Amino acid sequence: MCDADVGLGLGTSAVARDTSPTTRSVLTYRDGTEQVVSSDDSWRVSTAGPVRYDSYYLGETYDARREIRGWDQPGFDSAAWAAAREVKPQAGALRAESQEPARIVGVRQPGKRTEPVPGLIVYDIGQNLTGWAEGQG
Repeated sequence: MCDADVGLGLGTSAVARDTSPTTRSVLTYRDGTEQVVSSDDSWRVSTAGPVRYDSYYLGETYDARREIRGWDQPGFDSAAWAAAREVKPQAGALRAESQEPARIVGVRQPGKRTEPVPGLIVYDIGQNLTGWAEGQG
């Protein structure tokens, strides 16, 4: 069930060479009505956001200094963003993602802390995995 606008964030991926997503979402609202949201040339795009790199296996580079306040809220002014460009669809059948979704299956301790260069702090937890880091300031 959905009561809000939908946003899509894409970074630069090590695996995906094509950064032109095709979306078709069917939103079902609490009152039972449905709305189809499909990507087209009315969408706006920006590469200025905080996600600089993204990979399911190699993680994400996120630069919080580049966060765009309010981009995910109704009423955001995206006039400065470029218009999305329609491209010729790729050949083949479009089908749902076949990977299992990432979900929390455990919590790990931070592991060994090193600072290989000043200002770059690395925590080695001893395993390559997909996950989220939590910090306290």
